[in-house]
Amino acid sequence: MRADSSVEAGSTRAGSASDAGQLLQRLTPLLTQQSLDTALPGAIQLIGSMSGAAAAGILLLRKEDVAKEHWHGDESVSGGLRAECIKSARLARTDRTGSVRIVDGEVGRYYLWTTPLQVSGAEPIGAITLAFSQAPGRDTTFDAGGVERLADLFAAKIVLSRETAAYRSEKERYERWFRTLDSQLQVLDRERQKFVAVASQSDTHMIVVNTEYRVRWVNQTRAGRLDDVGREVSWIDRPLQEVWDTLEVNGPPCGSEQCPVAQAFATNVVVHEEYQQPTATERRNLYVTAMPIKAPDGQPDEVLVMVQDVSDLEVLRRSETRYRQLFEQSPDAMIMVEPTSGCVLIANPVAEDLTGYEPKGIPGLSVEALHEPADWPNAQKVYDQVFLQDDPIVTECILKTADGSRIVANMAATRFELEGQAVVLVEFQDITDRKQLESELRHSQKMDAIGRLAGGVAHDFNNILTIILGQTELMLGRLDEGNRLRRTAESIEKAAVRGSLLTRQLLAFSRKEVVKREIVDLCATFSGIEPMLRTLIGEDVELVTSTDPEPCFVRADRGQIEQVIMNLVVNARDAMPHGGKLSIGISRVRKALRGSDGRACESAPCALLRIRDTGTGMDSSTQARLFEPFFTTKAPGEGTGLGLSSAYGIVQEAAGEISVMSEPGEGTTFLIHFPLQKGVTIPKKQEKKPSGVFRRGHESILLVEDEEEVRAIATEALRMSGYSVLAASSGDEALDLLIQYAPVVHLILTDVIMPGLSGGELVQRIAAVRPQARVLYMSGYNDDAIVRHGVSDSNAAFIQKPFTLEGLTSRVREILDRPQSPAGSE
Repeated sequence: MRADSSVEAGSTRAGSASDAGQLLQRLTPLLTQQSLDTALPGAIQLIGSMSGAAAAGILLLRKEDVAKEHWHGDESVSGGLRAECIKSARLARTDRTGSVRIVDGEVGRYYLWTTPLQVSGAEPIGAITLAFSQAPGRDTTFDAGGVERLADLFAAKIVLSRETAAYRSEKERYERWFRTLDSQLQVLDRERQKFVAVASQSDTHMIVVNTEYRVRWVNQTRAGRLDDVGREVSWIDRPLQEVWDTLEVNGPPCGSEQCPVAQAFATNVVVHEEYQQPTATERRNLYVTAMPIKAPDGQPDEVLVMVQDVSDLEVLRRSETRYRQLFEQSPDAMIMVEPTSGCVLIANPVAEDLTGYEPKGIPGLSVEALHEPADWPNAQKVYDQVFLQDDPIVTECILKTADGSRIVANMAATRFELEGQAVVLVEFQDITDRKQLESELRHSQKMDAIGRLAGGVAHDFNNILTIILGQTELMLGRLDEGNRLRRTAESIEKAAVRGSLLTRQLLAFSRKEVVKREIVDLCATFSGIEPMLRTLIGEDVELVTSTDPEPCFVRADRGQIEQVIMNLVVNARDAMPHGGKLSIGISRVRKALRGSDGRACESAPCALLRIRDTGTGMDSSTQARLFEPFFTTKAPGEGTGLGLSSAYGIVQEAAGEISVMSEPGEGTTFLIHFPLQKGVTIPKKQEKKPSGVFRRGHESILLVEDEEEVRAIATEALRMSGYSVLAASSGDEALDLLIQYAPVVHLILTDVIMPGLSGGELVQRIAAVRPQARVLYMSGYNDDAIVRHGVSDSNAAFIQKPFTLEGLTSRVREILDRPQSPAGSE
């Protein structure tokens, strides 16, 4: 037995004649079956039933992998022992002999009997594996020899089937080759017939010569014209030099180094030459082409010579050259369009550069492909009109470049006839930058108007808040601690303070003053605008904030820091149109910021402002241009592209760094690092004085305020504090009061912007007659507006509306207690 000596030869049993007949009857259709996929399942079924094994498998291997496998018997046994059976098959293929292995698995103990599938000692192609619940030996009916002989038969069957399939495939491949060759020969014959037909009727002299420079063929229509006397002459086997002489080709002798035919033979490439023949009346131009005809070895054994008279084309060539120079060297983008199809015929290099197409990439395109789809309906009307008339049309259009960018252009289209064919010449001038500047100017004017409106609204609201705060203070001063109305008055006071924060934001939006950098606590600055941010983002966006427990002091302009935060928050909100989560955090970190020379410095303490949203995110190309001025991904009219560029500039000016992390669909995170300021101490909080307690005095004060209620409440507070007050509603009235009733004035308390004389102009006039009077300006506008109205002294004392009466009296007392200085400067 081939499998293993542990199964003795005596364990096989001789079958009866009837058993052999039955085996042959079952075996014959399996061996004659052409399909292995049909034969192999029957084979393993036969072997499995004949051997009495619990499970039987036939495995075909390709290298170490199982190419085919078929099983018979108990599926639980074959499934549980499959891996071990494959292992036995691989061993049988390697050792080229069978084996019996004992396997203990999840399905119990089984004996795996394996014999290789091989033919005449060749490398086995697989194996047959049988699984027995007891050792196959003398006490079993297992016929090992019979199974081995069946294995040899089926191995031969498999090899024969594979060789037959390979032969059949090879036969089909040769048949395809012959069919293809026959088809190619037919195509070649048709092409030959076409060439002969075209060459015979061509006006070009075509001559085939051999290596001895003798004529082997000449096209029919020109053969007779080679004979100067008009009689039929056979040019076959005549020297090429005679053809040269007959045609008066003023070229080098045939066969010389300069001869184009000799060069074609020598270089095996096509050679072109042009010869001029001056005559008494005109100058003739002959164009000679020598084209090598290659032999089977790849070397030329003949040359096709073509001689063309191009004299009549010379004038056209010069005209075309002048036109092409004008067309290609034009500073404007130019294309030529065929009206019927609407396709581009030619385009100059400027058009290629403008639209971003590769050289020669525009011809053949539909003119529609060059226009922005949204603008095409308007452009199409222009093309339809110019295709039907000769009058030029000038308009504006939007072009689309090869990478999808938009270009605004002036478009001039003219229709004319070219060689009897109607064409349209279209010129484009790029005016994108001009349009952008116009848009920026309009936006700047609009923003300036909005800024003025915001400043005016803030001023009026500040006056109202001053009245509310003042009356509330007076009310609180008159109410006892236990009075129920005191809580109501305190609520009014808190609401007025919140209103003052809103006006401060409006003034920050409208101001244009020089940046004022100071030491600010980043955490406190954020906390101051957090309520406004929650209103800004809407109810569908969840705002999560966290700040460092320690102050984060940085040197920056407080208003600009607020502007950066608001810009980033607005962008985050726009990136979450259906709601989401916005996280803002401030913490202390260490980071190596870059110095002014661009080099990274050593790691140092920094304040990190992190703003993260769960919005749409950005791709890498958008991130690369994110901080460019006027770059925006928003639709026209929805964004200016200035928010992030302004934020970038503000952070850079504050010696910080801004970076972004984003992925499409994954949200966006902005990281802003500011250098922490060292040695900054937190001023101790002063205890709040009881409302209605004003700092007292006895001096004379000239109060000038055009708002009646503000004037009244300020007058009452100052008089309650012991001051003598002259109240005026305008600058002119103040001058009259000063002359009539006030020989001595210690302080001028005046609004800056008033009808008639402004506060600055009033102070200048009073300084002439009362030079020792101190000055305190008040206004609800920003610093920029105050400077425009005559208060140019940077040392001028100032109190911003809205103010509390306590704050007013404290500020008045502070100015009066200062050392003496001229009016208008404190």
